[in-house]
Amino acid sequence: MYTIKILDEIYSIYNIEKYENLKKHIEKSEFYSILKIRDHISIVCKKLSNDNSENWKVLKIEDRKEDELIQVVANITKILADENIEFNIVSAVSKDYILIKEKKFNKVIEILRKKYIIKN
Repeated sequence: MYTIKILDEIYSIYNIEKYENLKKHIEKSEFYSILKIRDHISIVCKKLSNDNSENWKVLKIEDRKEDELIQVVANITKILADENIEFNIVSAVSKDYILIKEKKFNKVIEILRKKYIIKN
């Protein structure tokens, strides 16, 4: 059985226009991601305190084996899709993260606890 860790902070997704304000801030985040697609850059990091953008919570998939990576992520995304829950996936070589809108987060945890170990 796989373990999913809940990251403590509230996160937001920002576009590049706000990047100058985020440089020092992102370094303080337990998790952050910078994604560039053509002319658009998105940054996921700890939410700025004076910001009114949407709140996201982050789940980190732990204890995964390299050869089972695709199946674990596929299972979780199918569960969320079946429940019509919006999410984002950020994958790196050694870790996978799932971003869930805060307003649906408790429901997601309740659903995932049936198949996974959830820890704070």
